[in-house]
Amino acid sequence: MPPSTQGAMPLGLPVLLCTLAGVYTTQSLIGVFTLQGIPAVLRAEGITTTKIGLFYIALLPWALKFIWAPTVEKLRKNNLTFCCHAYLIMGSQWLIALILTLFIISSPFEYLPLLFIGVLILTLLSTIADITADGLAIDQLPIHKRSIANVLQVGGSYLGAILGGGLFIYLSGSHGWETAIIVLLVAVIMMSLPSTQLRKKIGTPKTSDISNRPSLGRAFGNPIIRKGIFWILVCQLGTRSMLAMLMPFMIDQGLELKSLGILAVGGGAVASLAGVLAGGVLLQRINAGTLLALALIMEGIVCIALLKYSISPISLPYCLEMIFVIISVVSAIKFVALYTLMMHWSEGSQSGVDFSLLQSADMFIAISTAVVGGWLVFSYGYPLQFGIALIATVCAISLFIYSYRKNVSCARLTPAELKP
Repeated sequence: MPPSTQGAMPLGLPVLLCTLAGVYTTQSLIGVFTLQGIPAVLRAEGITTTKIGLFYIALLPWALKFIWAPTVEKLRKNNLTFCCHAYLIMGSQWLIALILTLFIISSPFEYLPLLFIGVLILTLLSTIADITADGLAIDQLPIHKRSIANVLQVGGSYLGAILGGGLFIYLSGSHGWETAIIVLLVAVIMMSLPSTQLRKKIGTPKTSDISNRPSLGRAFGNPIIRKGIFWILVCQLGTRSMLAMLMPFMIDQGLELKSLGILAVGGGAVASLAGVLAGGVLLQRINAGTLLALALIMEGIVCIALLKYSISPISLPYCLEMIFVIISVVSAIKFVALYTLMMHWSEGSQSGVDFSLLQSADMFIAISTAVVGGWLVFSYGYPLQFGIALIATVCAISLFIYSYRKNVSCARLTPAELKP
């Protein structure tokens, strides 16, 4: 029996996809709220980039979630029904709503450590829901339908980005912090509703096999997972370095919060959704490895433009805005390709653990580049930060092409070859 159908009767596709969309939208909302929304607001308030960079440490649970992934994996499979999945997802989302409510009735910007602790808890809760959803998706979806789910995952992520990034920034600038948080709270509550349907779904009995219990040892012992971690580090270093200080950079270029919010929603988010759709279409024609290589090349070109602008602003109307839109499209295509590969790499009896470990590697890069980037920008300026992003991307392209030619690149692996 294929791994995608082992252990439980497949859920109805509408219920599964709506649940996944709700989870991925919520976790993206919280992630972008931390990565873009709060940094933009803090910079508008005059907070230094060094402090903004340190604030990214609140995302540490995303880099460490592989530690508690085996526990979550055991809990979600601890019943013959999908009730455990429902309680893990709903409980996390409702606690997220509670923290956001506390943000409304308090004044966290007056005491930044309070805001930091709150976001740290939000991130921890979102990782629990995400681990559960990732494992559920990989277990229930056959290989030929995973591209649809991956497009939905990335699409839900960008819907969350609209809410937690552009819309939050705009509302913070036009109507204040409290109004912006209320909108996020309502969105989280709505996104939690599909998971209530999981309690009504019944699975089939599973045989207990101690050798198949989820563990980090099995994950690190899997050569496919180790190779996946390597390629994530190589391919994401340039992307994360470029994106880490992008919002503060645009504020420093003179964009007001309201204008940046409108751009993030009307330009960045819409462009990202277009990139998701384009990535999904391209995956029907070329493999994910080839698409990832093409995205890296496009990313290198965008890095050159951003570096040139940071050194000497280009005197063309809306040039910076156009660069931002192009970055959004390219990043979306790249994430579709990379996350499709990650789903293939994670296929097996502990899919939630393996996928979480790969995601943790990506988030480790995001946090590291943000913390270091905040200090680099404060000490040496934006050109050095974007120059590092360009060098990292060029190195990734070179390594990828070299490995492709040697037939050892992940781009050569088919789904059948990716099985542990």
